[in-house]
Amino acid sequence: MPRRTRISSSSENASPVSVIASSEAMVVISDSASDPSPGFLTVYSTQLLSGLRFPLPPLMVEIFNLLGIPPNQLLPNSYRLVVGFLLCSQLYGFSASIENFLGVLAPKITTGECFFYLSPRPGLTFFREKPSSHEDWKSHFFFIRKPNWDVPTAWA
Repeated sequence: MPRRTRISSSSENASPVSVIASSEAMVVISDSASDPSPGFLTVYSTQLLSGLRFPLPPLMVEIFNLLGIPPNQLLPNSYRLVVGFLLCSQLYGFSASIENFLGVLAPKITTGECFFYLSPRPGLTFFREKPSSHEDWKSHFFFIRKPNWDVPTAWA
């Protein structure tokens, strides 16, 4: 059973940090998403709602290693595309390889904030309707720590 601990800083301006620990991972909730401690990974709650799961599927590990980015730099709606690709590969019996993935979806970088997103290649669509935009998603995050991540954890 995970245990929850609240840690308060001695600084008057610092807000409390919540920690949940188990044998698998430790979750820390803090105020700064861009600079996780070594071994920690920032996760936005909207990414979980969009399909991010742990352990990461092998294709996601390949994507993050190919791009050299941690999972928190991929915009939430892009997780819907990855999950859609994985489901289609199972449904239609094609390989969920990185080559097939990149033949259908192109990674792109946002302007200004250095987030990445996935965009269907010209002439291809995954969803009939575009997923809704998530407002204020960047303020809802936490950190997860586990002994060994197979993907980058530092902001690229």
